Amino acid sequence: MIKVTTNNEIKTMSYKSREDSEREIGDNFEYVYPVRLNPSYVMIVDVKGYSKNLDINMVGSYYYGSDKNGHAILGDILILRIQRESEGYTFTDLTPQEEKELSEEIKTIIKEYII
Repeated sequence: MIKVTTNNEIKTMSYKSREDSEREIGDNFEYVYPVRLNPSYVMIVDVKGYSKNLDINMVGSYYYGSDKNGHAILGDILILRIQRESEGYTFTDLTPQEEKELSEEIKTIIKEYII
């Protein structure tokens, strides 16, 4: 999985279970499906970002389309792969190639749209 902090730091880390998400974001998180992110991926965000007065995550807000919908993403984000199955969804770790491609995409977003 990839973690993007509110300071635009990009970190790759292993995802094995929900506990990995809880360790990085906290236990009050939700999965969101951003309009500018490949539908093969899901973004995990802190549900209580506003009540915790967290900083804006510019990369997460870009992916979420905050400039169009008016709802910023606050706090650090995680990006995982989502697999749709007949019985629901499964969240899995990114492959090394996906991590590399997404990291490069995020760097471009930071360079072109944020800084």
